[in-house]
Parts: sequence; structure tokens; C-alpha cells
Amino acid sequence: MVNLLIKSEYSMLDSHVRIDDLVQRAVALGYQSLAITDPNLHGTYKFYQACHQHHIKPLIGYDTIFLNQHVVLYAATNDGYEALLRYATAPDTFTEKHPDWVVVSRGLRVPVSSDPLDYVGLELNTLDQEVQIAPAVAAYATQHQLPLLLLSEVRYLHPQDVQYLSILHAIRDGKPITLDASQEGSDYLRTQEQLTSLASEYPESLSNAVALADRCNVHFQEQGFLLPRFESEHEPYEYLKALSFKGLQKRFLDKPKPYADYEQRLHYEIEMLQQMGFVDYMLIVYDFVRYAKSNDIYVGPGRGSVAGSLVAYVLGITNTDPLVYDLLFERFLNPERVTMPDIDLDFPDDKREDLLRYAKEKYGSDHVASIVTFGTFAARSAIRDVAKALSLPQTFVNELTKHVPAQGALLRDVESNKHIKELMVRYPEMNQLFDMAKAIEGLPRHSSTHAAGIILSSEPILRYTALQQGTGPLLQTQWEAKDLESFGLLKIDFLGLSNLKILKRTVDQIQRIEKIDINLYQLGFDDPKAYQLLREGHTDGVFQLESRGIRRVLQEMNVSTFEDIVATLALYRPGPMDFIPDYIKRKKGANVAYPHPSVEEILSPTYGIVVYQEQIMRIVNVFAGYSYAQADLLRRAVSKKDKDLMQTERVRFLERSVAMGQSQQDAQAIFDLIERFANYGFNRSHSVAYSMVAYQCAYLKAHYPKHFLSVLLSHHVGSVEHTKLYIEELRRFGYRISPPSIQHSTLQYEVKGDAIIMPFVVIKGISTTTATKIMQARATTPFASPEDLVHRLKDDVNKTHWQGLIDAGALKELGVTTKAWSTQLEDFLQFLDYGTLIDDAEFRFTVEEYDQDELTQREKAALGVAIAHDPLLPYAALIKERSLAQLSQLHPSRVTLVLARVVEVKTITTKTQKSMAFVKIEDGTMNMEAVAFPEVFSAHSSSFQAGTVCVLGLKISTNHQKQSIVIESVEALS
Repeated sequence: MVNLLIKSEYSMLDSHVRIDDLVQRAVALGYQSLAITDPNLHGTYKFYQACHQHHIKPLIGYDTIFLNQHVVLYAATNDGYEALLRYATAPDTFTEKHPDWVVVSRGLRVPVSSDPLDYVGLELNTLDQEVQIAPAVAAYATQHQLPLLLLSEVRYLHPQDVQYLSILHAIRDGKPITLDASQEGSDYLRTQEQLTSLASEYPESLSNAVALADRCNVHFQEQGFLLPRFESEHEPYEYLKALSFKGLQKRFLDKPKPYADYEQRLHYEIEMLQQMGFVDYMLIVYDFVRYAKSNDIYVGPGRGSVAGSLVAYVLGITNTDPLVYDLLFERFLNPERVTMPDIDLDFPDDKREDLLRYAKEKYGSDHVASIVTFGTFAARSAIRDVAKALSLPQTFVNELTKHVPAQGALLRDVESNKHIKELMVRYPEMNQLFDMAKAIEGLPRHSSTHAAGIILSSEPILRYTALQQGTGPLLQTQWEAKDLESFGLLKIDFLGLSNLKILKRTVDQIQRIEKIDINLYQLGFDDPKAYQLLREGHTDGVFQLESRGIRRVLQEMNVSTFEDIVATLALYRPGPMDFIPDYIKRKKGANVAYPHPSVEEILSPTYGIVVYQEQIMRIVNVFAGYSYAQADLLRRAVSKKDKDLMQTERVRFLERSVAMGQSQQDAQAIFDLIERFANYGFNRSHSVAYSMVAYQCAYLKAHYPKHFLSVLLSHHVGSVEHTKLYIEELRRFGYRISPPSIQHSTLQYEVKGDAIIMPFVVIKGISTTTATKIMQARATTPFASPEDLVHRLKDDVNKTHWQGLIDAGALKELGVTTKAWSTQLEDFLQFLDYGTLIDDAEFRFTVEEYDQDELTQREKAALGVAIAHDPLLPYAALIKERSLAQLSQLHPSRVTLVLARVVEVKTITTKTQKSMAFVKIEDGTMNMEAVAFPEVFSAHSSSFQAGTVCVLGLKISTNHQKQSIVIESVEALS
């Protein structure tokens, strides 16, 4: 029993057939063979694995246009499959069929030519196909002496599933539809009886299908790790060893000797890399990092478990010393669990493509490729798309998505939500909307490029997966990352981090303007000003420490050491966050209890709380005598929450602990501790590495705020929210932000003394192209006058551009008011065209100016933010003098003084007939509502007027787990 024409979910928006569901349904119906025939080869490996798991023979087909006719190409052998990969990658290079292909015409029309065909496809799913098309197709097959082949197309599994395909088509085409729940379709997976009945007039077409299935035999040979070789004149193992020990000496130039512990650890790691076959891999990664650093590309200090490798540290792949930070090699590479090591490299996001081009040049375009990834229907997007397809009102969508978490939720998991149930009862259409969304949830809807991953292969990648055009300099695999990795291909992640770009541009700017050299690779982690900045919560722009919640943790923890940052990044996640209050209390002197004396040294840095995965491994090693490799296996096993597996591991742990002389009771307690924290523990290697990036940001912001913040502002051009935020930060540091200047602005924020000048591109309507033309016109000589300005820019700047420049205040330097430019621009342009032809003609601009409110509104319209006319600007010195905070920096446990402007006041009367108010306030970075209770409101009622600028004492109040901001004091300034 066989089906030769199945479109899977990877025929995106043209099939509802999920591969796993397909194979399970085929098993239930008794199929021996199935063919996947998408118009791509995305799903072939998943399909192959699923079929083999259920003892069904997989056939690989490709639905395409070949030699000007619609056919399906089936791979008969592995050579045929590789030819199919090449054809799917570059179809124009094929002028004839491959000998190991079986070519079948689609049965939707009479074939164009018989030349490449092995079979004539016969499709009988619909009455129209059976009556109108099939006789002509069968006659053609007889005429050309070609066998007929039954093709019963499958695009959903059951007849009633046609409505799911209809929804997908409506989403694809952007055309709304009305569904008929009773409708049944014909493109479903048929039973043996149904197939036999379908082919009753052409029985040979069914037996020919079985014959084709017998003829096709493709086997994916998984060959372990398909690692590329590092090309070098040296033997790889000896080369790695020499490089490593040379790197160790270099690392220790400024450190005390001897370093026996380092030598011992280095020997061990190199031997493990050799034993596990990863020497070439380490050299390949080293070469990428060497290239980056030699080309002035900043490399991040590390990412993930590789930060636990001393080899990676001495080679410069990471900047985390694993002996200093107590990191474990076995967390990176476990000799008892041979899996591909995971090395992710962080580069500035504007330099990532440079590394991709180097990889392409080094290894060849046929050995390196980017990776496809698929955008899928998430829960909320499925609801939105289905609602649009069914022409349901937006209110339905809003009501439904309100009860669906934004991330991580499956619709089947929220189906029992009482609010959703109530909606279903109240609105019958909601049932159809929810069911249709649930049916398409998780299906791929489009392909894109993996944000970081590339594939490197010793053999041409086309031996394993087809390639397609992607974004960037590399071709893109048609298999996604997990398929490629499980097949044995090497994936390396080149991640583009904007924070690294910001760090590099900041130190470059400091060197250029201040003539101070800062080496981020050698920066110490003990600077008092950096920790003061963190303690005060001024972390806008500081990597991973920007959220309001994490600021509170830094403030409450009174962060003072690098280890505090490491612990904060590890703890500030769902689950571990529950332990933050205890951690802070213990850090401040509360009693610390340890579960056993033997683990005190391991847990003392984190005050008796298990924070890191490496701590679990050390506990298991010290308490029960496991090797670190065995301890990592135990940690992984327990974190899976498999009850049977956990019981097995518990028994083994107790036995080994007792053998080490521990009591049964203590062993039970320690295993309970491991079981509790195995899911919570964070990878310390990753936390240490990313804490370094956070600290570097804090250091630069604390010491060079105008440079750090100006680079941040340039990075966030286009975001009004970030622009407001960082401008307020600059003002808090005592620096002046200037609106765009026709004489001095460029494409980025420019530092001039203690002022930062906004770029042209922040002005609404001014593109990079227009800004560049203005700069080119100004390149040799400043603009001398309004006449000179217009003459030099008349061909490059249109009326919209002029108005943006005017409203932003960029033209005031030429001695003309905003009102004069706005009201007289047209006349001035005409005068320059004709007035100069008249002797002694002179154009006079008015000296009148708009009032402050008008100027503010115009500036906001042009820039998105008030700069020169900001109502809080006169108080910049006061902010610095009194160290006033921003609304985003409220302290969690004390009253915070903030400069803010009253926007709106809503007065209410309490049960005791007293007046209080809800006051909307703003400070340039954000708006929020604060509460003025009766005592404060009655004492300062005159200050609670829209437009009043005040110094407010604000406190965060929590009542019944609901937070509110309470006004404790008021000092009116205007």
C-alpha cells in the first residue's frame, strides 16, 4: 500500500499535513510506503526519520517544473537523491533527467512531452479529474507506450480537514472566506479500499505505484560528526597544543608564576579534545576569532558553556579564566556524553557579515552555508490570521488574545480557561475561530534565515541538503538547524550583538576625541564608579541590566562586586527569582544554613543557595564521589523531571554517597536539594561571560557618559522612546543636547565639548541619502547665509525637507527665526529665482518668532521630542545638583526624588469625604500615574495643576500584590 503524492506542512500555506501526524495515520491505515513531494526539500530528513521509526518505507519526491512541464521527480538511489539536491539548488543547470530519477508527469493535464517521462501520472481525486482529464491522460500514455501511475494527492489527512486548507489558502491569498463545516474534501489520505476503488478503471496505475515504490531506495547514512578539517601545514593536535601553551604564557605575562594548576588543566582539556575528535573544531573556531581580532573586530568575552574551557581562554576564543571564576570544562564538553560541542561567538552586529565572507573565502561556498528557519503560526498570530480570514471583528481577537499568553502558550493548554469558555458560550463564532486557530497553530508559514547559525562541512553541503538563496553572502540550507545537527553537520553560531558594536564604537570615539586608549579585553572588574552607577540604578543602556525589576535587585542587593552581577544575571529569571529575597537578606548578614558541611565551600559564595549548574556538579562530585562528567549526566537527568529516571538516579546517588561514608539521611537531603535546583540552576559560564559585557557597559557609562550615550543614541535613531531616555540620562550627567545643526550635524550624534549635537536623520522626513547630500554640499565651506544655503541645496532638498529642518531648529544658526523660515520660505525661494535680477533687490525676513508652546509643538513634530524647548530643560542643573532620579529609576524600598511635570489630574472623593487625586506625570523618559492621598493632596492642591513642574518624592507601594506609585512629598518649581 503506497501513496506517491503527499504535500507536507512544508508546502507552506498549501497543506495541513504535519509529518508526525501523517506517519501515525499511515500506520493506522496499513501503509508500507509514503512519498513526500513538496515543492522544496525542507522536510525530507524529518519525514525519513518518522517513517523509519514506524517501519514505513520513505520515498523522496520533488514537485517541480522540469523541462517545461509539471512533474514529480523521485530519487531512486542515493545518487539520485544527491542529484535532486543539486537540481533543487540550481534547476537551470539541468538539461536532461538524471539516470537515477523516476520522472512522473502530474495528472492535472496531458503531458507536454514524453521524452523525460518514466510514468504518466493519473489523478482521480475529483469527479472533474476523473471525467474530464483522466481519459485524455490515459490515451496519451497508451499512445506513447508509457505506464500509468496513480497519484492521489494528499494535503490533509481526513475529508473534513479541507476547511483547514481553506483557511490556509485564505491567509495566503489575503481573501476572506465563509466555511461550511459539513464540507468534505478529496485530497485526503485514503484507505486501501478507497485507493482500489479510485483506480478501479485503471488498476494497473495502482500496481505501478507499488512497483515505483519498490524501485526507490534512498538511505540517509548518518556518519557521526561531519566536521571540516582545519587546513594547516602542521599536524592539528600538535598545533593546538603549541598554540595553547603559547597562549597560556601570554596570558600569564602579568601574573605571578608558577601556574601548575593551569598546565595540568590545559593538558587534560587538550587530551579530551583529541580523544573526542574535536581538535579541528577548536582550531576552526580559533581561526575565526584570530581573523576578527586581526581585523579590529571586537569579540565578545564568551557565550554559553565554552567559557568553562581553558583552551578557549588561552586561544583568545573567550576572555573568561575558568580557574579564576570556578568554571568546569565538563559543562562544555562531557567525555561520557559525546555530543557536538557548542561554541557560540559574539561579534558586533555590524561586523557579522565580515565573518561570514571570511568563512566563505576560507572554506568555499560549497562547504559553508547559512541555515533556514521557519516562521510558524504562534497562538496569538493564528487567532489574528484566522479572524481576518473569517472576517470576524477585531473585538473578538482582542477578547480572545487577552487570555492567551504572548509567548510559550499552546492553544490546547488554554482551552480550559474559564474566560475563554465563557466567550465560547456567549459568541458561537468564537468556537470556530478558536478551533481553526488551534488547527493551524505551529504550522510553518514562511522561511527565513537563522539569526546566527552557519553550517561548516568537510564534504560539499549539497551531499546532504539542498541550498537556496538567503540573506547575506552565503547560500542557505533547506534543512533547519536541528536536522543538520542530528545528521552530524557542524553548526557554529555567529551572533551579532548590538551591545558589542556600541562598546567598540564608544572606545573608538573616546580614542578619537579624548586620545585615551581603552582595551576592553584587559579591563579590570573592580571599578568603584561602575558599581556606584549600578547601585543607583542608572542602568539605561547597560547590557541585560536595564529592566526596572533588575534595577531594583541591583539596588536592594547593594551590588559591589563582579560576583554580584554574575549572581543577578543567573537569578533574575522565572523560578530562580523566588530565591532573590533570601539571597539579598543573607548577603546583608542574615543567617546562612548549609545542608551539609562538605558543601559549605561550594555554596558560601552564593550564601547557601544553589544558583549555578556548576555548583550542582561540584556538590555531586564532593559528596558522592562522581566525576564531573558523571555529575553533569546526573544534573541533566534530574532536570528532565522523568520520574522513573529520577528514581534510578536517586538510588545510584544514595549508594555512592553511603560508599563515600555519608549517612543515608544526609544523602537523601542532598539529593532532594539537587532535585529542587537542577531545573533552576543557571550555566555559570554563560553568566560570567555576559556579566563582563554588562560591566564593560557600566564602566564606560560611569566614566565616559557623553561618549557612551551618544553612541547609544546613534544606534537607536528612529526610536522616540530610547531617544527620550538617553537624552534625559545625558542631562542627568550634566551634558547639553543640541537640536540638529545645518552647520555641524552629520549622520550620527556628534560630541562637541560638553554638548551632543543631534544628527540630520532624527528629523522626520530626512533620510540618510538627503542628509548625506547636505553634508556633501557643506563639505568644503560652512553655509554663509540663507541665500548661500538655498543655492547649494536647491536641487537636493524639497519642501518637506525644508519644513523638517525649520521645525527642528536646524536653520536658526543663519540668523532667521523659525516663524520667518516657515511663513516666508516660499517667497524667499521665488525671490532667489527672480528677485536677484533686479538691481539693489533685498529680501527681508521678519524678526518675529512663535511663542514657546508653538515652538515646542513644532520641535516635537519634527524630532519626536522637545530639545531646545523642553519645559524641563531649565532645571538641568538642579537635576544634577540634587541627583534627582528618573521615573524609570524609582527605588524599591525608599522614597525617590524625581523632577516631573504634571500632565493631568483626576480628583476623587473618599468614603470619608476627603479629596485625593490620581496624577499623570512625565519626566521626558516616560509617563506614569501616581496617587496623592488626602493628606498630601490637601497640603499641595495648588501644585497639582497641569503644566506644573515639581520635585516629587515617590514611593512604590504594594497592596494585595498590586503595585502603585504614591506621592509622599511635593515641591513646586513653576
